[in-house]
Amino acid sequence: MGLPVNEDEYVPVRDAGGTCAGVPAARPAHGRLGVSRAWESACDTAPYEACVVGGDEEAAHGRYRLRALYGPYAEELRYVVENGSGARPEAPDFDKERAGRSEVPQLRFWWGTAECGKGRQRPLYTAEKIEGTLTDRDRDREPRADPAYERRALAEFAKRSAASHCCAAPTTP
Repeated sequence: MGLPVNEDEYVPVRDAGGTCAGVPAARPAHGRLGVSRAWESACDTAPYEACVVGGDEEAAHGRYRLRALYGPYAEELRYVVENGSGARPEAPDFDKERAGRSEVPQLRFWWGTAECGKGRQRPLYTAEKIEGTLTDRDRDREPRADPAYERRALAEFAKRSAASHCCAAPTTP
């Protein structure tokens, strides 16, 4: 699900100065989603941070969402993935792994984490493609996600978020 924001609330990715600062742009190529615009919140130490990026015409075709989840927000995602997966083998083991890809149906995303000091739970950093609102008939026109871009954007987003929360450099896929 996309964020309910107006088109005029987006800024060019290169001008992003909040949570999307440093997230790279990407040209659309070979049916892949391009990235030229960003919606972001202020960059601070909130327990939930979000950055949504997409192209100029992706309102109906999808976007990427990057999230930094700390404390109860990270715990909630862990719980949802572990309990929503029905103990499927594709569910990530957030306690043993430091980064990877969740392939649980309806919960497909790249993720990473960082160490934030003794006694602090590890945050989760995620990147996922937000599906567009095209009808089933037009779905073949929807640009595909670019896994290399998602991982690159996640790495930059997580690095900046971890630093603002005084965490070690994050591990991302």
